[in-house]
Amino acid sequence: MDIVHIKDTTTLTIKKMISFVLSHNNLDVQNIRGQGYDNANNMRGKWNGLQVLLINDCPYAYYVHSLAQ
Repeated sequence: MDIVHIKDTTTLTIKKMISFVLSHNNLDVQNIRGQGYDNANNMRGKWNGLQVLLINDCPYAYYVHSLAQ
C-alpha cells in the first residue's frame, strides 16, 4: 500500500485518496469487506462519513468502531 499526503481531511478527499491508492495497486473497492475508524466524525458519520461513502460503493464493507484511540 502507500502512505500519501492529503491537503485536507474532508470525507470526500479521504475517499478519493483511498480509491486512488487502491486503483494504483490494482485493487478494486468492491472487494473491501470491512472498515474501522476512530471516533472522528468525518470517518464514522452516519449520514456523510467516510464509512457511508464506502458502503455506497461496496455494501459488504461493514463498519466496525475501533477501540484503539
